[in-house]
Amino acid sequence: MLDDITRQKIIALLTVAETAELTSVDDFGYPITKTMEITSEKGLDEVWFATDRDADKVNRFRKNPKSNVHFLIDGQQVSLVGDIEIRDDFIARHVNWHDDLQEMYPLGPSDPDYVLLRFKPHYASFESEGVQTNGRV
Repeated sequence: MLDDITRQKIIALLTVAETAELTSVDDFGYPITKTMEITSEKGLDEVWFATDRDADKVNRFRKNPKSNVHFLIDGQQVSLVGDIEIRDDFIARHVNWHDDLQEMYPLGPSDPDYVLLRFKPHYASFESEGVQTNGRV
């Protein structure tokens, strides 16, 4: 289990992170990583990403929800391991909507191309100044 100090450091970094590297697994078991804008976060409970319904990663996550989210801010690295859930329900679309998404999804939260990836971390790794801390979330 992560200690409270490390947990708070990760949450503080998540609140300022704008993007993260999101990894999915292809049909051959190889990782594929894409830089994604973080749509919203709920501390270490969940991280949300908006994407197109027909994006390749959506199909990969339908087959295998295992994922990794990684980001680096001011020399501090966070790697989270967990599962992705694909969400396109009314509540999730509206709660996670923000105006920056309007350019990609001009019809707003009801745009048929707009879906969300909800990442639920199980394990975290935090590294700062050469010291690494790992633990269950």
